[in-house]
Amino acid sequence: MVKESVKDMTAQELNEKLKDYNEEMRNLRVQAVMGQMENKKRKWFVRKKIAQIKTILHEYKLEIRKLEPVKSKQVENKKDEKRKEK
Repeated sequence: MVKESVKDMTAQELNEKLKDYNEEMRNLRVQAVMGQMENKKRKWFVRKKIAQIKTILHEYKLEIRKLEPVKSKQVENKKDEKRKEK
């Protein structure tokens, strides 16, 4: 499975991920209170991901970051073929 960077996601995908991470953070808080938390670093990781996603969404809102169409693999393959020909 290929890791998809948060920076490469569309706004809709970011909103879905944000919802998932917020739910996971809620669950981690409950686990921490009950003393059932197995991986304490996961809470740190989720908090950082939430911050990254909110930052990127805010950049879209301020038009610092432009919504660009996702490049298809076909376009990238054509570029690779042209490089090989040279």
